[in-house]
Amino acid sequence: MLADVCLVGSSKMFVPQEKLAAMGSSAQWVLEFSPGTLKAIGAVELLAAVGLILPAVLDIAPVLVPPAATGLCCSPARSPCVCAVARRPRSPST
Repeated sequence: MLADVCLVGSSKMFVPQEKLAAMGSSAQWVLEFSPGTLKAIGAVELLAAVGLILPAVLDIAPVLVPPAATGLCCSPARSPCVCAVARRPRSPST
């Protein structure tokens, strides 16, 4: 399930910034970053999804899957940091 979230999140690499921002009020944060930064975030999320799936499927270092999943579960902790830098209140959905 976490890999699915990362794969969907990697759409930041392909969807224009304006379309992402138009997806709702909780998506307005994308306007605070450059398109290059959004593409980098999307690339990291895509690599994270691949890192969760391939080791388990190919049986290559599957011991790395739980730490990778733990690291990805901690990634929502960046939301308060983004909000603090932007000096705006957090929305309930972030």
